Order: sequence, then C-alpha cells, then structure tokens
Amino acid sequence: MNPLDKRIRALHWLFAAMGSWLFRSQNSQQQFPPVDDGEWESIGDMAWFHNIEPLLYWMLSNAEISADIPKWLKQRWEQAYFGNFLRNEEYLDILNTLLTEYQKKGIPVIVLKGPALIARIYRDPALRTLSDLDILCSRRDLQQIVNISSRMGYTIMADGDDPATAHHVAMNRAESETILEFHFIPYDSSVRLNFL
Repeated sequence: MNPLDKRIRALHWLFAAMGSWLFRSQNSQQQFPPVDDGEWESIGDMAWFHNIEPLLYWMLSNAEISADIPKWLKQRWEQAYFGNFLRNEEYLDILNTLLTEYQKKGIPVIVLKGPALIARIYRDPALRTLSDLDILCSRRDLQQIVNISSRMGYTIMADGDDPATAHHVAMNRAESETILEFHFIPYDSSVRLNFL
C-alpha cells in the first residue's frame, strides 16, 4: 500500500474513533475501517500530528472506542494525555496568577483560545493542548501587563517578520518553556472593542 493511501486510511479510522465525541448530540455509530498490523503506526503518527492523542486516550478510558488497539499505541496515548494534563495545569496556574494580578490593578482582559475552549467545549484540561496563553488587553494597559509578567520571570521575545507581531507582544520564560501572548489589536482591524 502506498504511503498516501495509508495516511488516508489512518484518517478514516481516526474520524470513526472520534465520531462519538465530535457528534455528541447525535447517535454516531463507530464503523471502523479494517486495519492491518502495519497501519497502526500510521494511525499513531496521524493522531500525534493532529494532536488528538489525549482525546483518544480519554475515549479509550471511558469505553467510547471499541477497537482492538495495540498496547504500545494505548501507552503512547496515555503518556500524551497525562503529559498534556500536567503542562496545561502549569499554564492554568500561570493564568490564575496573572488574572489575580490584573484584578488587583483593575486591568480588564479577555482570555482567548485554549483556556476558554477547555472550559466551554473540552471540559477536561488534558484534551486541549495549550502551547501558550493568549490574552486580549488594551494597548494602554500593555506596559503594566508586561511589567507583571516580567516580575514573574518572563522576557519579551524578539520580534520576527511575522505580521502578527504588529498585533501582540510575546513573552516567554525559558526554564518552564511557557509563552504568553498579549494581543492589543484584534487581527481584523475593522473590529473594535470598547475597552481598546
């Protein structure tokens, strides 16, 4: 079987596996395509690439996948789930500290993307991978926000050629490899928020 066909079959299997989670409101039946022993590696690689290993482990743990999956792949998904859980807990602790400091200073912010999705959609902190914290803030509050982050050990990342750098300030803390992004202009400049 050629590599492209393997990837397509792997994607079909992954869609079937995730169907009950994706279509919770509907009664979706799992109809797994047949898998040859040599295809499990492709399924594992595609799950990693699309960052759904934690979700697959959660579904296995909650008996939402009824398929004979190799032990090594189950272990890989378990490791991804718990690694993601620990990483996200670190980010959520940082977010809690930041929000507490902003509240003390009367700085209004909006938490974007990952943490908001975890609360509203995923409902399990291990299912959505956080690679950074995105916070929308007012340009006038940006210096205070950068100062708070600096006191927590964050430094401003070098601006690159990325057009997004005109819309945000990125900071990182090397020892924890965590990243904060403070967005002070919505990406669509035609959108204006009241507190900007």
